[in-house]
Amino acid sequence: MSGKLFCLISFVLLLALTTGVANAETVGITTVFPESYDSLSRRAVPFPMPEDGTITSVAMYHDGGSGDMILAVYDNGGDDKPNDRIAITAETATTLSAGWQTIDLITPVEVSTGARIWLAWVYENEITHRVGECDEEWGRAKTDPERTWSDIPRMPATFGSCLLGHNGTSSIYANYTPGGGPPDTEPPEPLTATWDSVPSAVDQSTITMTATEATDPSGVQYYFDETSGNPGGDDSDWQMSRTA
Repeated sequence: MSGKLFCLISFVLLLALTTGVANAETVGITTVFPESYDSLSRRAVPFPMPEDGTITSVAMYHDGGSGDMILAVYDNGGDDKPNDRIAITAETATTLSAGWQTIDLITPVEVSTGARIWLAWVYENEITHRVGECDEEWGRAKTDPERTWSDIPRMPATFGSCLLGHNGTSSIYANYTPGGGPPDTEPPEPLTATWDSVPSAVDQSTITMTATEATDPSGVQYYFDETSGNPGGDDSDWQMSRTA
């Protein structure tokens, strides 16, 4: 898998492994729109798939709250409406604070180039999310106004009848691995990080260090976390270089 090697540095090197992939791409809206909107009805917005890929998760920006939520992916019906559900998340607690909430699909789904997918959501409680303008009518949100969290199934196998929702699109996107096929879930090697060159002072205000090289077919990124709390200490960003 495309891995990220996490090096926790306080003159001792620890390792934690992330499962994200370095070559992950997104389809949808990654911009946080300024306008807020809330509705209890199940809704969906469409996006064309830019290339063959395997969708692994869906992320939506909301303003935080209580209760649970479900995200899903539907294919496109012949009348430019969401049709059959092709992937779904588990019921997941809505985060309390505002921000992007990413939820893994129970089963990743392969989608072909040019296919129009619908990213759908339903909240247990009224949670405000962000909406923006969309000039093309086909790209605007659709809703089944009579269907809310209390209806079972909450995210049905077929979306059902739907009308034009809010007159625009929403801050929601899917993460996918290009090329199709199952996502790479194998971690980089080695599992335990070690130092190739331990942290050492360059001068009174600078320290340098090098992690032992890790390998993975999809590439590896390194992260150096300064944990002493001393003034002037800084973490690195995720980086391809194993030297900080």
